[in-house]
Amino acid sequence: MIRSRSPRRGGFTLIELLVVVAILALLAALTTAGVARVRSAQQAKASDNTLTKLQLALDAQWLAVVGQCHKDRMQKPAQPQFAALVTFCDNDVDRAESLWVYMNLRRAFPETFTEATSAIALGGVTLQPRKTFAGVGTSGTPAQDSAALLYLIMSESATMGVAFSADDVTQGAQTDFTIGSTKYRAFKDAWGTPVTFRRFLSNTELLAPPYVKPGATHTDTLDPLRKLRDWTSGTGPTNKPLGESAVGGTFDGNLKTPTVVSAGPNQGFDSGSPVGSNATGTTDDVFGYRLRRQGTRGD
Repeated sequence: MIRSRSPRRGGFTLIELLVVVAILALLAALTTAGVARVRSAQQAKASDNTLTKLQLALDAQWLAVVGQCHKDRMQKPAQPQFAALVTFCDNDVDRAESLWVYMNLRRAFPETFTEATSAIALGGVTLQPRKTFAGVGTSGTPAQDSAALLYLIMSESATMGVAFSADDVTQGAQTDFTIGSTKYRAFKDAWGTPVTFRRFLSNTELLAPPYVKPGATHTDTLDPLRKLRDWTSGTGPTNKPLGESAVGGTFDGNLKTPTVVSAGPNQGFDSGSPVGSNATGTTDDVFGYRLRRQGTRGD
């Protein structure tokens, strides 16, 4: 008896191979996407951590300047430059202190190389540039200037009594870049972009809770008694615009805060400040003042 043999199965058909390839491609895509999401989340967390530490250090240095200005007011006899400013301010000591604070913050936290190397002259008082900035040269872009100056400011924080170690705080998150023929160092975010800062950031977001009390109409902590905003007597109306120009800020009664800024994942600064549409999240820039609030992202 002759037994029939079962037909032998050949190799995979073309359709079967295509299905296998498609499945493998899908798995690879899902894996790649998952890895990318994890990496992106890790970068965002690392940048948030770096900016939080820089923001806290910047806040401490800012408060040290404000505190020293108050000491200058209380000094007996009066600190000579502060005494001259009192005369300029119609003998209003409160107004003089607010203006003195603005002037010293402008001197301590310049945003551009021009500011860093220029004296501040107002009302017979002249504040010379800090020696910290003696080595800066020709300006680059606003972002380059700000990034280089932030590093210099933080590196010299000990002169203001604020403990700060760049290596300890940023854990190596630093980078070098060149403007003209001069090399500068800057802090960098996890995407490799130098971190910048704003000295007097003011926007619509900062005019609402939790940054100010509900219904507050005057929120400028640098001018709490409205002495600069409401300067409408004596030499005020003539010199008020000059005062604003000299300090690089506006006496509008609105809250102003220093903040570090990261360009975010797209590595491009989308706006000078998070106002209007940017306040709703259409920019991926990360702002340090938002990170002050525990558990809140800065973008």
